[in-house]
Amino acid sequence: MLGAIGGATLCLLYLLDPPLTAPTSGPQISTATLFTALALALAGAVGFLLAPEAPWWTAVTTALLGGPLLLTCSAAVHRAVQHLLRRTAWEADLACTAGVLHAAVLLLAAHAQGMSITATLAVSAASWPVAALLTAALTSRRGCGIEQSSAEATARAPAPAATPRPAP
Repeated sequence: MLGAIGGATLCLLYLLDPPLTAPTSGPQISTATLFTALALALAGAVGFLLAPEAPWWTAVTTALLGGPLLLTCSAAVHRAVQHLLRRTAWEADLACTAGVLHAAVLLLAAHAQGMSITATLAVSAASWPVAALLTAALTSRRGCGIEQSSAEATARAPAPAATPRPAP
């Protein structure tokens, strides 16, 4: 039930955003990526706060640094997906957000199995770009119903053939 609510919320956030174009002066972050990173950082901070064995300062550190750290890593994963697989900015952003959610679920599953915090974080950090690349590679580029921006459509469209002018 919680997964369905989260998925519906992500769909709504992606519908609110205009299509992303190629970044001109820095990384572009969609509303869905921003809210996903901040929600995961908040959930981690609350988890540390409620855990009896975790000191209080881990919750404060996670709350202050978690969002910016996730957004910085998100920009790197976004660029990797976009350049390695030649995806549009929107497709790379979608794959990046799906990858971080896969990594968060893996983090919870590894912690529930009793893995150490260091090993759990290392496995989750390594699985994020792998999950993002797999999501982008396995997702069809056609028929997703998203309009391309005019700049991307122009860049991909073949040049029109020159038509001869009629003689006077």
